[in-house]
Amino acid sequence: MITDDGLAFLADYINNPSPVGFEWSGQRLWLDYVSAFVDETFT
Repeated sequence: MITDDGLAFLADYINNPSPVGFEWSGQRLWLDYVSAFVDETFT
């Protein structure tokens, strides 16, 4: 079951333009969301 926060993240992630070579904005959204579920992130 998806939470309201998860649904909001998914909507933001899908609607975020991150074309090849300029993926940093999509990566930032992803890392901000998953950081609550992991001990460490890196890029």
